[in-house]
Formats: sequence, structure tokens, C-alpha cells
Amino acid sequence: MKRIHIFFVQLWVTFRTTLKTFIAENCLRYSASLSYYTIFSLAPLLIITISLLGYFFGRQAMEGRIFSEIRAQVGDVAALQIQQMIRHIVTTEGSFIARLVGILIMVIGVAAVFTEVQDAINHIWKLKPIPKLNRKKFLIKRIISLGIFSVIGFILVLSLIINLLINVLGNYLIDLFANAGIFIVFAINRAFIIAVVAVLFTLMFKYLPDGFVKWKDAIKGAVFTSFFFMIGKALIGYFLGHLNTTSAYGAAGSLVVLLLWIYYSSVIIYFGATFTKVYAYLYGGKIIPRPYAVYLETKEIMPG
Repeated sequence: MKRIHIFFVQLWVTFRTTLKTFIAENCLRYSASLSYYTIFSLAPLLIITISLLGYFFGRQAMEGRIFSEIRAQVGDVAALQIQQMIRHIVTTEGSFIARLVGILIMVIGVAAVFTEVQDAINHIWKLKPIPKLNRKKFLIKRIISLGIFSVIGFILVLSLIINLLINVLGNYLIDLFANAGIFIVFAINRAFIIAVVAVLFTLMFKYLPDGFVKWKDAIKGAVFTSFFFMIGKALIGYFLGHLNTTSAYGAAGSLVVLLLWIYYSSVIIYFGATFTKVYAYLYGGKIIPRPYAVYLETKEIMPG
């Protein structure tokens, strides 16, 4: 009983400190910035994902599957707008130079998202990279971070494939066990999604920032973030599903819904990064700058 009491006291202290730090570090502003970059990178990323999965399972099948997931999160209008935007990009005829420019814009957009996430977590964790301290290790770390970012994308694609297989298996289980099969499929699906999200956040917290964090601290922070992310995603989906943005924003309503969904998701990610930092300093092994980085300290100096 005493251990349970201590656990909840520590959880409350950690959560309260996380909330204060989250507000103090202006994480809402970083969430807005990430939303801006993500909205421009979303269509190219979806095109790549659909093309890769379509190679194995058929383009139309994968397109329908992915957009059904998007529709469940942001509603019919916003999902339809994304679908039309992607089809317009794919079917538009253009010169080689125009296509090359499009690819370049996509690469810049993805790189901007990567840099924004890395800089934001560095700011939250009070880290500042200084390349001249150790240029070699700085470059190696940037290459590794970019590689990890690519691995995260690969895991997302792989998770979509596995999720598709789970649904196929689910149809068999439902036929075999009726109502019990529905519960089994739901439980397997949710457990798998939480596990995948936890792995993604663990990799993000461990390798993207310019600091050393222990595996156990990164994992605990990632598990907290994944549960918070799943709960938040459900609440965001419910809220946006009952939000009438069309009457307030007219034709731009669907874009506003999409921006809100990305923004709230970004808030959850940065809240999880803040939680990881707070937990590491309160109960873990702290966060140590890498050889090319230093701690960042902010001071307020009165004039005169």
C-alpha cells in the first residue's frame, strides 16, 4: 500500500513539474512551428507511403486503407481534401524540371520537419550543439539522427503492413469466435499500435537530441508519451468530429481541421519529451550533452 502511495506521489510531482516546464519552455509555439512544416510535407510523405505499400498490396487498396484511417481522425471533409490533393499531384503532367523541383521541395519539407523536432527537443532539454567543439562527431551524429528518422519512417510503413495483416487475421477470428473475436482483434490491434508508438518515441528521445539519455529513461518517457498520445489522439478525433469548422472558416475549414489535428499531436509529442527530461532529472540518470554540445542556461538580467 505504501509503495502504491509513493508511486502516485511521484507521478503527481513528475506530471506537475512537466506541465510547468512545458509552459515555461514555450512548447506550444514549437508545436505550431512543427505543424506549419508538417502540413507542407504531408502530401509527399503520403505519396511515398502509398507507393511503397501499393507495390506489395496494390495502390488502390492501400490508398483506401490509409485514407480510412485519416478519415477516422480528421473527418470526411479533411480526408477528402487530402485525397484530392494527392491525386492532383500524381496525375498532373509536368516537365522534368517541374518534377525535379517538386522532389526538391519534398526533401526540403521532410528535412525541415526533422530539424524542427530535433531543435525543439534540444531546447526543451536545455542542449545546444556547437559544431566547432567536435566537428567530426557532430557530423556523425547528424547522419545517425537522419538515419534514425528514416528508420522511424520505415517502422511506420512496416506497422501499416502488419496492421493490415492483423485486420485480415481479425476477419478470420471474428468468423471463428463471433463477438469474442471482435474483442480479441481490438485488443491485439491496440496493443500493437501502443508498442509501435512506444518504439518510435524511444528512438526519437534516444537518438534525435544532442544529449545522452539512459535507455530506461527514454523507454519510460516513451511509454508515457505513447499512452498519452493514444488517449489524446482519441480525444482530438472526437473533438474534431464534433467541431463545425466549415461554417466558421468556409472553404478553408477542412485545412483548419487538419492543422488542428497536427498541432495537438505535436503538443503531445513535446509534452512527452518534457516528461522524459523531468523524469530523468528527478529519478533517472539525467541528460548529458554530447562532446560537441553544451548545456543551455537562460538568465534574465535587469537593466542598469
